[in-house]
Amino acid sequence: MPTESVTTRSARRLLLVATIIVATALTACGGGGSGRGGPDSDVTTTSAVAPRWDGRIHALTYNVAGLPEALSGSNPETNTQLIGPRLNDFDLVLLQETWKTPEPNPLAPIRVYYEILQAQSTHKFASPMLPQPLGSNPERTSALLADGLALFSNIPMGDVTHTAWTGCFGGMDTSDHGAADCLATKGFAVTTITVADGVTIDVYDLHAEAGSSSKDQELQAADYRQLADYIDTHSKDHAIILGGDTNLHIEADPKNPQDTADDHLVDLPGRHRAHRFMRAEAL
Repeated sequence: MPTESVTTRSARRLLLVATIIVATALTACGGGGSGRGGPDSDVTTTSAVAPRWDGRIHALTYNVAGLPEALSGSNPETNTQLIGPRLNDFDLVLLQETWKTPEPNPLAPIRVYYEILQAQSTHKFASPMLPQPLGSNPERTSALLADGLALFSNIPMGDVTHTAWTGCFGGMDTSDHGAADCLATKGFAVTTITVADGVTIDVYDLHAEAGSSSKDQELQAADYRQLADYIDTHSKDHAIILGGDTNLHIEADPKNPQDTADDHLVDLPGRHRAHRFMRAEAL
């Protein structure tokens, strides 16, 4: 298949996945704190004092297509090296499809590429990476990879909690129109950033169900209901930033009749009427 430039691919992905929800009044977001991870959480903590905040956050959400070279179709051996330095232009970076190569690596020479981004990052804070399950997760024995979610930040960042979607569809054989979603523990990650003294924002990074089967569409709707319920409980009265690879379509895809225009995120803010909803169509 033709190879896209990194710039073209970046723009295309950002048009599809950049979604942010922000509270209308930051005065409601004090006291959010951190340290709310559960027993399965991947946790990092910081005691750093937030710098003086000018009221703006320069943020990026980016699916970096970091599957092994033979599976990605996006030349990650080359492109990850190009992507890494560009992430440093942002205060907050939400990544999807990035995984850390195990050490030792039982699948060598097959690898993934997060450590390249990590080495090139100049951000002050980074979320710890989940280990690759390689079939050892009893709740999803089909999963070879973790959720592929990572965060870089120059803003003090608290504990990070990873939550898998309750369901998935699709394995190695994609003839059923699935997208191999069950080969990873896809879901969402959440942390809290402290932008000023007493002012916090909950940050969500997600990767939703893909695929074009009717089962994928059903599970995708369930993903967003699960996310909305979590936000209702975890982030009540907090400002939030929500970004990631939504796998949503802004119009029907004639090649895949199941891929109709999706409105899951349009419905989501209705459950949080104190929030203002903004969809970023371009960055």
